[in-house]
Amino acid sequence: MADDTPTQNMTFMFQDYSNFTLNGPYVYISLNHFSGVSAASTADISFYGVLYYKKYPKGKYLWNYSYLVYKSFPDAIVDELLADYADWTQETLKTDVVFDENSTAIILSLPSLQDWDIIEKISPLVYHKNHLLKQNSIRSNMQFMLCWKGPGYPVMKLVALQLIGASQPVRVTFYTNSIEDNDKNDEHVAARVEKNLDPTNLEQVLSSLNKNNYDASTWHRLCLRLGLLENTLNAYEDNENNVNDRLRTCLHAWLQRADKVDDKGGATWTSLEKALKDIDQKAVAENMRKSRAHSEL
Repeated sequence: MADDTPTQNMTFMFQDYSNFTLNGPYVYISLNHFSGVSAASTADISFYGVLYYKKYPKGKYLWNYSYLVYKSFPDAIVDELLADYADWTQETLKTDVVFDENSTAIILSLPSLQDWDIIEKISPLVYHKNHLLKQNSIRSNMQFMLCWKGPGYPVMKLVALQLIGASQPVRVTFYTNSIEDNDKNDEHVAARVEKNLDPTNLEQVLSSLNKNNYDASTWHRLCLRLGLLENTLNAYEDNENNVNDRLRTCLHAWLQRADKVDDKGGATWTSLEKALKDIDQKAVAENMRKSRAHSEL
């Protein structure tokens, strides 16, 4: 029961905030009795959303993105809470985020893009309304990467991200980043040229192929595409008893850059993935490349 007449035993209830000063008049509520049943109103709580991005270091054609959704805080507090994003670029303006009437969560849906990989960092990309109501800090639950997989240098492309469970906004749109002409000869971009693998990487290569369900029976076609000669492979076939042993021997020679391997791009992951695609093992090649992108984060 609320009472505007102060009494000796009245209780004041405030929400705690730190580092703020009251200037001018203020309003307080006094309670003489408390039933033990809590009541709260969220009518005045708003949610905001903004998209940030940051280029991955070392000149790789890879960008990190983060869509932040947070409840309303005073501007000074927001600035402090967003300190972790000081070196990120704000891609979109801050907009109101409104949940659908019966929605308890919003999910970010990522599209499929030609020449770009778009990869979620956590799954699913979701904000739950009850968690946002309780938050005292700003954390990102919607982090993803954009990685260029096309030929040449990255080009701009319009991307539309769907927000499922939100009536506003229903989508967030932005353009992918491109490499500026004066960056194409930058030392960091030049560092993108792959180093050759060597025989010490044999087990790593075999493990990656096996994990991604490579069909070892295609070893002969694969090794031809990698630059080994027919006579070399015929000798392996005569000396080894099964396809797995032949594949191992073949890849060891590839890692030594035997025969015409350097003419096929050398002993690199990219050369291996291209050779896999050439022999209709495209799913294996794509999964290997995505795994490498994740491991570099």
